[in-house]
Amino acid sequence: MKKIKELVCFLIAIAILWLLPLAGILLVDLLADAPAFVGPHNYIKLFLNDPIFITALFNTYLLLLLFGAVSVAVFSLIVYLLRKKVKIKRSVYYWGCAVVGSIGALLGRVGQQAALLAASDSVTDAVDTIYSHIGGLRPGAFELIRTTDVLGALQVSVLITFLVWIIERIVSGRKPLSLA
Repeated sequence: MKKIKELVCFLIAIAILWLLPLAGILLVDLLADAPAFVGPHNYIKLFLNDPIFITALFNTYLLLLLFGAVSVAVFSLIVYLLRKKVKIKRSVYYWGCAVVGSIGALLGRVGQQAALLAASDSVTDAVDTIYSHIGGLRPGAFELIRTTDVLGALQVSVLITFLVWIIERIVSGRKPLSLA
């Protein structure tokens, strides 16, 4: 029963962080002033026929996944090395994975944007370049962390923590949903 509760907690977190933003986008899309309702045709075209969208999606989450996974791996290694000196509850370990994964993913995103700034001739040009790619208005030069970056870091960290939970169940010889 405990494993089912853990699974439900992960599924709720995944639903909140992945499905609610998607539902919000769809709601705004449906309520926006558009000349004519086109239904799901634009989304079908976007997901199936637009190679740039798939590349952009891959580029957006690749760095987040990489930095988040490395952060969780380092955290797990530290916990493993300290396991005899400090007893850590599994729930605390999973929360630690989620927090460390979020911080690592967010630092990866900030590092990516800082690299764009460093590669530019001027800070203003770099910030304009960054925000022209995301379609947003240009904020101040030091506002490198956006709400979407934080949301992406949280999404990735929950996903990585869920994968760690599944791997732990497999390595320990128990099924992820075993009731023992």
